[in-house]
Amino acid sequence: MIIKIFWNIVFLVFLQSSAVPVKKNPVPLWKDDYHVEIKELLTIGSDREDATDFLFSAVNDIRIDNRNRVYVLDRKESVIKIFDENGVFIEEIHLKRGQGPGEFIRPAFFDLSENRLYVSDEGGDRLTILDWEGRYVTSMRTDFHPGRIAVGKGSRIFVDSGFLSKDKDEFRSIDTARKTEEFAFCRETEESRLFRRVGGTGELCTDNEGNVYISSHIPYLIRKYNPDGVLLCEFSREMEIKKIITGRDSGLPDTNIWTSGITVLPDGKVLNVFAWRVEDRMERAFDIFSAEGDWLLTFADTDLPGKTSFRRLVKADHKGNLYMEYWAPYPHIKKYSLKILKNEKGSP
Repeated sequence: MIIKIFWNIVFLVFLQSSAVPVKKNPVPLWKDDYHVEIKELLTIGSDREDATDFLFSAVNDIRIDNRNRVYVLDRKESVIKIFDENGVFIEEIHLKRGQGPGEFIRPAFFDLSENRLYVSDEGGDRLTILDWEGRYVTSMRTDFHPGRIAVGKGSRIFVDSGFLSKDKDEFRSIDTARKTEEFAFCRETEESRLFRRVGGTGELCTDNEGNVYISSHIPYLIRKYNPDGVLLCEFSREMEIKKIITGRDSGLPDTNIWTSGITVLPDGKVLNVFAWRVEDRMERAFDIFSAEGDWLLTFADTDLPGKTSFRRLVKADHKGNLYMEYWAPYPHIKKYSLKILKNEKGSP
C-alpha cells in the first residue's frame, strides 16, 4: 500500500512538471465575426448617492447556487446574504465572531455545493463547513491562511494557500470528508512569490467537470488543471500593457496590472477580468476564451451600461447571466445578461 501511494505521488509530480506549451493568442478569433451584447437586468443594494437603504458594508465574495439564488459574503458584517434571481432578499446566515466551533475571526471567501457552504477563515487558519441553513457541520485547521475557495467533485475543494504560506505551490486540494490535504499544485514563480506577500495569488474557479482554472497577472496567464491537479493547458493573449513592479512605502511589491476575476460560463467558455492602472483611474477588459484556451473576444468595462465603478468580482449563473461587484457610491451588485452575437454583413 505504501509503495502504491509513493508511485502515485511520483506519477503526479511527473505530470505536473511535464512541459505544457503556453497558448499565446495574438488576436481574438471572433473579432470580425461576433460581438458581445450586454444588458443590465437589476441591482442588488444601492447605486445612488442619496440612498438610505444600502445592503452591504463590504462585498468580499459572490456565489450562485443551482437554483440561481445569489449568495453574498459581507466581510465587515460577517454575514452571508441570500437573494433570489430577481434580487429579492430571502435570508441571511450570520458568521458568528469567535474562535470556537462554527465561529470566525476573519471570514474571507466561500463556495457552495449542493448541500454545504465552505467558508475560509483567514484570521483563524481554518476551513469551516456549514449546511444551507447556516448550521455548523465541521471544520478543519490549516497550516496556512486559507483564501479563495472553489468546490470540486464530491467532497473535494480547492483552496488558495494564502500570502504567508511557505509552500512553493499556491493552491491545495482538500478532502473535506476525511479532513485531509490531498495534494498541492500551481507552482509559484519568482514574480508570483513577491505578490503572495500582499495576497496576490490569483483568482480561481471550477467548471462542471471539476477542472480548475487559475488566473494570474504576472505574467497574465490562465492555467487549467484536471480534478487531480494535473496541468492540462496554459493560455494567455497578446497585450500592449507594460508590466511594472514597484515598491510601496511599506516595502511590499506593487504592480500596475492584475487579474481581478474569473468564471466559467454554462457552455464552457472562460471569462477572465484583467485590470490595469492608467494614471489615476482603473481600466478593465473582459476576455472570453474557449475551454481549450483560444482567445475569442474582449469587451471593456466601458461597454457596460451606465456609469461603472466595477471593482473585481464576477460570477456567472446557470443561465449565463453575470453578477458583478461595485463599490461606489455604496457596495452593490449588478446583474447583466451576456450574449455573443454574430455580426451581420457590413456591421463592425
